[in-house]
Amino acid sequence: MNELLQLELPVGARALPPPGTVECWLIPLDSLALPASSAGDHSSRQTLRLRRQFLLRLILGAYLQLPGKDIELVRGPSGKPALAPSLADSGLNFNLSHSGDWLALALASDIMVGVDIEQHRALSRARELGRRYFSPQEADHLETLEEPHRSRRFLELWTVREACIKAMGSSLAQSLRDLALAPDSGEILSLPADWPAAAAWTLQRPALPAPLEVCIAAPEPGLALQVIWLDCGPV
Repeated sequence: MNELLQLELPVGARALPPPGTVECWLIPLDSLALPASSAGDHSSRQTLRLRRQFLLRLILGAYLQLPGKDIELVRGPSGKPALAPSLADSGLNFNLSHSGDWLALALASDIMVGVDIEQHRALSRARELGRRYFSPQEADHLETLEEPHRSRRFLELWTVREACIKAMGSSLAQSLRDLALAPDSGEILSLPADWPAAAAWTLQRPALPAPLEVCIAAPEPGLALQVIWLDCGPV
């Protein structure tokens, strides 16, 4: 299992991720109490969205030495969030993903980064989805597996795809059919022609003390990973 750095709220000022390192925050959203100004009569979905927005700005602000309310974000052509031009000179790049009550936030300095998180769960349509979205070799491999291994392998292969696509600021529709992985290991076999070659990528899939599948991807070889587990305390 990867060594985890465990932190608690409030998050203090942090240095930017050092060169060659990706920092990935893992946060259980259901343990976060929203500030009084954000609290109110919200649906469960709205509450989770508010928690994600609050934590994103809080953590970005810690790296940029700014209050969370001063963090301005923009979206790229495919919807990938990024720092506004006024903050982009910091070189801080980030990407976030959520699944259920969990949030993953990956950050790096001057490196494009993507992250995807999925809670382990049974997928009744894993075979069908594999045939639709994966290479024939990957789909054939899924067919040989029984549950719960088939669903687990589908999520492993899916998170790699999502993380790579998000690192490039692309979209599933644009890039999914051109991406193939080794069925047993999830290593990259082929990518869209205009992307960096497979050998140029770092894929990180940390082992975690929770039923989660996480992949962090960056088109830069040999990157280190620091996983940060944020304990938000009881609601």
